[in-house]
Amino acid sequence: MTRCQFNERPACSVKNEPFPEEVRCTGCGAWIEVWSDEDEACCVRCGRIVRKEE
Repeated sequence: MTRCQFNERPACSVKNEPFPEEVRCTGCGAWIEVWSDEDEACCVRCGRIVRKEE
């Protein structure tokens, strides 16, 4: 292998870190955080379960 090939990172070293997305609650209108690795979250204001695709 040449020296420059060692500078490239193999695909297994790249991690997919979850990140927060803001979604508006369909019950009360509050903004809530849903993490990218989750499909739903509970609104802290009204208790409604909110899905990302709503």
